[in-house]
Amino acid sequence: MLTPWVEAFPATATPIIQEIDHIVGYKLSEVIQAGPGKELNLTPIAQPAIMATSILILRILEREFGFKTSERADFTLGHSLGEFAALVSSGYIEFEDSLYMVQKRADAMAAATRAAEAEYGGEYGMVAIVSEPEYMQSLISAIHEFVGYSSEGGKSESAENRSPIDQVLIANINSKNQIVLSGNIARIKTLVAHVCQFLGHDPRAVRLKSDSPFHSPIMKPAVGAMHRILAGTSRVRGREGKDIVSWPGTVPCVSNVTARPFESKAELKDLLARQSVETVQWWDSIKYLDQEQKVRRWVGIGPGKVGRNLVGKEVGMRGVDTVKGGGVWAITDPSEIEENNPLHTSIFPSYDAPTNSFRPVRTPLQFALILSSTLDVFELRSRQNAAAGVGLTGDFGLLHAIDERLAAYGYETNTGARFVVVVDMRGRRLDGAVAAGLADGRDKRVAGAAAGLREGEMRPVFKAMQAAYIRLMQNPFFEPDEHSPPAGQGGKKITSRKFGEDMRRIGENWTPGVTNL
Repeated sequence: MLTPWVEAFPATATPIIQEIDHIVGYKLSEVIQAGPGKELNLTPIAQPAIMATSILILRILEREFGFKTSERADFTLGHSLGEFAALVSSGYIEFEDSLYMVQKRADAMAAATRAAEAEYGGEYGMVAIVSEPEYMQSLISAIHEFVGYSSEGGKSESAENRSPIDQVLIANINSKNQIVLSGNIARIKTLVAHVCQFLGHDPRAVRLKSDSPFHSPIMKPAVGAMHRILAGTSRVRGREGKDIVSWPGTVPCVSNVTARPFESKAELKDLLARQSVETVQWWDSIKYLDQEQKVRRWVGIGPGKVGRNLVGKEVGMRGVDTVKGGGVWAITDPSEIEENNPLHTSIFPSYDAPTNSFRPVRTPLQFALILSSTLDVFELRSRQNAAAGVGLTGDFGLLHAIDERLAAYGYETNTGARFVVVVDMRGRRLDGAVAAGLADGRDKRVAGAAAGLREGEMRPVFKAMQAAYIRLMQNPFFEPDEHSPPAGQGGKKITSRKFGEDMRRIGENWTPGVTNL
């Protein structure tokens, strides 16, 4: 999880890793990087490792790419353990306090599992249940009816008197077709068999790799541990004596328990502590953000892409509003933010009317995500060409409209080199005469250019870029193999001054109608 980030950004990553090891009190970074895998899968190690890696990635985005959650996000949320990282990113809890909290919570969870095994015997864990969407609501209702409650806080008196071995809970409602059950494995199997017989429907059950029954009543000791920590003060130097939770944060954070943003400091503390034994309402959280708040761009930060996939099930990987650049992204590896190892990337400022100045309309990180989406289109066209028996023929044209202002155009040579140009459709500066002609409709040429581009107008750009690329390849001191490493890892950026100058000349001199660059 850590090694690719340390190799790609050593100056930024190393101090953060040292901080992580200091907080947990041992070389957690060495376990993450070197294993063994069996040890890394244990709850007391896995949970701090996942949370720490998530924040490491976030800090690299902040320091290397200028990413600021408060400026780039309208909401934050995290699935189960991920809620702690979400609270850090949105300013409610400091990283040191949150990692300490996660470590103590994980220790309490592991101890609770060992105690249940010692007292009652049997196996404990989690089982994912996958069903057709039309059966999901009746499946959830049937499970609630069979177990006698829908959450730890909603237990009936009879359910409260049951031993932990008899208590099974829906740990996660992940999507329209997936839930997760948590508790004693034998009891889960019995419950699923009864529910299937009752409903006349046979959903698929998959045992998850979990050594503890998270979000089940067995985890109750973790709630007490969390309440004690949250009632205390911060451990961070400079914040000693201050409340461990800051309120308000910088960005609203959606609670796993209520599927709505936390409404007060007291509620945040209560729900975060109870989260260990409550159902993660992930599906409702995504529906709330998608349908009520109209969120259209989702960015997952952390190891693994489970969160991205669960969001994508509900909103679609490309989003439901492609015109506004919707989509679901995951940043888990440096290759996903280092512009996908391109040979060269140049970003030019666009005209900003309110300030009467030139400045980039997107950050380098945002352009990296845009580039990722354009590469998907290239791959799709490549498969279509292969199916039709057509090879690479210098295909070029509009790849996709990113939003109401930016459009991405692409060109692929017959050697497989790909060029992408993102055009600012509204940021061009117009002189008074042209602006007047545009306003009253007299200048049809400019009006057409402002509304969109004919693909032929991009031909001079791609022709000039290809010529510059060919000159680069002809340089005997340039080693192209260094720029195309296996699996997109590593590689070097172009340092050719001439190539950089060519790209700048093309970017600064092209406007619609220019035929020679």
